[in-house]
Amino acid sequence: GFVHEVRQPLSAMMGHVQLVQMKASDPDTLESMDVVFGAIEDLDKIISRFRTFSQESPMEKEALNLNDVIQEVYRLISIRFRKRGIECRLELQDGYVEVWGDYRSLQQVVSNLMVNALDELSEKEDGPAVLVIRTRSAHDHATLTVIDNGRGIPEDIREKIFDPFFTTKSADKGTGLGMAIVESIVHQHKGGLDLESAVGAGTTINIVLPSTSEGETA
Repeated sequence: GFVHEVRQPLSAMMGHVQLVQMKASDPDTLESMDVVFGAIEDLDKIISRFRTFSQESPMEKEALNLNDVIQEVYRLISIRFRKRGIECRLELQDGYVEVWGDYRSLQQVVSNLMVNALDELSEKEDGPAVLVIRTRSAHDHATLTVIDNGRGIPEDIREKIFDPFFTTKSADKGTGLGMAIVESIVHQHKGGLDLESAVGAGTTINIVLPSTSEGETA
């Protein structure tokens, strides 16, 4: 009931902000609307994080284009990277990269990974900060790869980053649910997740998702 009551006004606010963005031409107005939209989106994600762990969030899987999911999230979040001087580069395979999944849930995966990388790359002290998002498809699965050249994850905490509420961020920057949500959604899609990281060299996350309902494998 709480989720429903909060989400209704959030949806209305988001819709009106999008209308203003479509009609406005003044750069200051557009920038302000981007900030407002980002804040609404953050609130919506917080609500979604709790729904993901409940029985009230059934997934509606269908054949969809993984590139569409990524490009929509990129359109909404990329301004935050530009404001911090971080390069965010898409290297998406041409054509239709098919996955069998729930569109909104996969949006949440991409969004959480991008926001995590944004926070990490914002702390980078030497050289250019770069995030690369890549897709590749095979006959029965597709792979989403997210690569950042940030500080990397120390070996002693790599096993913990998928634990709910574990975070190395300050209380005002993270709840420690982001990566736990990513892992939960990937598992609900019968996919696989692999993380590689080296201190000083950055982090690479590979997510493999089935392309068809028949292709889902544990």
